[in-house]
Amino acid sequence: LNYFRSRSRRHIVFLLEGLTEAEQGFTNAGAGFCVRFEPASEDTIGGLNLLGSADGEVRGFASKAWAIVTDKPHMRHERDVAERVASSAGCAVIEVEGRLVVPLEVAFGETCDTLPETNEFMELFGHMSDHFVKTLPVVPLDNRSGVDLSTDTLGYSYGAKAETRGWSAREWVLSEEKLSEMLTSSGVDANVSSVTGTSRGGHRAARKLVATFIARKLKGYEARQEQEGERMRSEYGSLLSPYFTFGFISPVEVLSDLFKNATDCEVDVKAFKRSLARRELAYADVY
Repeated sequence: LNYFRSRSRRHIVFLLEGLTEAEQGFTNAGAGFCVRFEPASEDTIGGLNLLGSADGEVRGFASKAWAIVTDKPHMRHERDVAERVASSAGCAVIEVEGRLVVPLEVAFGETCDTLPETNEFMELFGHMSDHFVKTLPVVPLDNRSGVDLSTDTLGYSYGAKAETRGWSAREWVLSEEKLSEMLTSSGVDANVSSVTGTSRGGHRAARKLVATFIARKLKGYEARQEQEGERMRSEYGSLLSPYFTFGFISPVEVLSDLFKNATDCEVDVKAFKRSLARRELAYADVY
């Protein structure tokens, strides 16, 4: 929860809504799914759900793992967690780029020390992104039967009697009092109300926004962006930014859909790509 101390309960609920959807998908495939919250740690790094302790003895989820697959870390605190886990876990840590179109090390080099001017990068991004915008084949899940893994003793549990240890993401969403108690104990603002209406977390909600953007907003996007700027972005924009940030949908998936379904809006697709280029340049700037 270190990451959420500058955020609020609203962000946690948005994440849990997406995890509820993911959990159902794993269940349908016959795979296990565990949700664990890690409290904000004194050293502000964390990773203890995976490691189990900060003393070097691995007792957490990593002790049972053949490999750990995680989002590619960009922010400093994300990289700190990844480095701590990779150095101690005793298994492979595989980082997957899901939030950006062009991996930072490809666009800017391993250290991102020297960044190009915005206009220069937009031109480069236009060429580089085409290489990464492709639909990968679906790989069926090979669910090996006979594997019995108990997770009862793995990861952190809130409450004196550990009553939340086996809770699903949905159970956390439904238990407002326990969720607020847990967030408050880690210094996360629990007083901000959740978003109501259609702005729910998850891939399905993101897909609906993509479909709406293509059908109703994409045509004329370039002109409205130039005329109205940030002031009216909620009216003409895709509204996908939080879904990119939380990993519910990849910008590669969105661009792939635009290329396939918006053949008569080429200038608007290019304008949307420029918006993504600005976003990726900002990630490089804070790397």
